[in-house]
Amino acid sequence: MSGSARAVLVAAALAGGALSGALARERARGVRPPALTGATHAAARARSAHTPAPSAPARGAAGPLAGAWGPRTAAGLPQQPGYPFTPYDGRLMFVRVYFEEKVPPHGRFYSREPAWHHDYPYSETNLTSIVGDVSYARVLRGGNVIAAGDPELMRFPVAWIAEPGYWVPDERECANLRAYLQKGGFLIFDDFSAEDLPHLEEQMRRIVPELRPIDLDGSEPIFHSFFDIPPEQLRLGSYRARREPERYLGYFEGNDRTRRQVAVVDSNNDIGEFMEYNDTGFSPVDDRNQAFKLGVNYLLYALSH
Repeated sequence: MSGSARAVLVAAALAGGALSGALARERARGVRPPALTGATHAAARARSAHTPAPSAPARGAAGPLAGAWGPRTAAGLPQQPGYPFTPYDGRLMFVRVYFEEKVPPHGRFYSREPAWHHDYPYSETNLTSIVGDVSYARVLRGGNVIAAGDPELMRFPVAWIAEPGYWVPDERECANLRAYLQKGGFLIFDDFSAEDLPHLEEQMRRIVPELRPIDLDGSEPIFHSFFDIPPEQLRLGSYRARREPERYLGYFEGNDRTRRQVAVVDSNNDIGEFMEYNDTGFSPVDDRNQAFKLGVNYLLYALSH
């Protein structure tokens, strides 16, 4: 990593409020991002069923059910209600996958917000701001929320799935995600504990049954695609690693770690949390720096492989 890049990243971690801008000011006033409740959650459930529009309006335009659904994609599927969506325009756009959560075997331990929503929108806003600062990538500051079965997913090279212990994609979503990975897409799984890893592996077997997760030792290209991250710096001190250490796994084409990696799994980790609270001093600067390095590497690896 060059000295200038290191300086930018450290400065970003120390002055996250400047990067977060209005979001930081909103947090100071106690404003939280929108959550799915009541009628909005009912609309989200209907969206997950992929009910087509009576007619498909132009991409990003308000459809005939705009009052209940909001804008629609080119395929006529409603965008996630209450969340911004920017149609693809050539820039790198962070995509967070919405899903209708299922309760894992060990139960749910809180009900603050939907599982997929964790760390939204501060995590992606801070991460994309830093990617734009330290690289030549043209980025959209922030990101989109989209369902795994939406054909529009194919327009975005990287997709983030939080809390996959609650994630059970339906058959349409499995087929769409399989096509997405085969066409060059990249999945990031973050913010979950080791007890949810078998569940995640089971869902991935439904999507790519020929692939298996491979433990990453730190030598893989994804850890050196932009920042050079040595193995000893992969331990971030996440609250999830109190009982077991962080563990990184990858899915590779042909189960060959020398070929393209199609997904990364942050088990017993929560790098999104470090990025979310960048502007609060909630976690040590060094840990935040390492989380951002991983996030930058994930995105730029996906763009270059």
